[in-house]
Amino acid sequence: MTTNASTSSANGLISLALGLLAAALVFMALTGRDVPIVGNGAGVLLALGFIGIVMCTLSGIGPTQSALGWTHALTIIGSILGVMALLIVALPLLGVQLPLIADTRSAVLALAVIMLVKVGLMSVERFIA
Repeated sequence: MTTNASTSSANGLISLALGLLAAALVFMALTGRDVPIVGNGAGVLLALGFIGIVMCTLSGIGPTQSALGWTHALTIIGSILGVMALLIVALPLLGVQLPLIADTRSAVLALAVIMLVKVGLMSVERFIA
């Protein structure tokens, strides 16, 4: 039991650090600045997608599914949002035009909103479980 508590705490801290990194990436992308190492546009979109997957693995679907089960509303909503996030990352990079997403800047904004909602769902799950 003690190992799970410390691992959960460490996962929360890592997710917090990744969330702050994601917020900085979104801010720099939306203000038109080049992000070091990643660049701008598609690189930021890929980096945000990777950060989101890692955050979800550490503090999202794994703990939520084990605490609430696959058929709980929060798990289902989080899964649907996760699929939407993956589509927002992958389809523009493949040249597919999504409705309401005109360019990579709007894709970054849409992905940031989905990530914020998923973090909110994760916080709700912490109060329920």
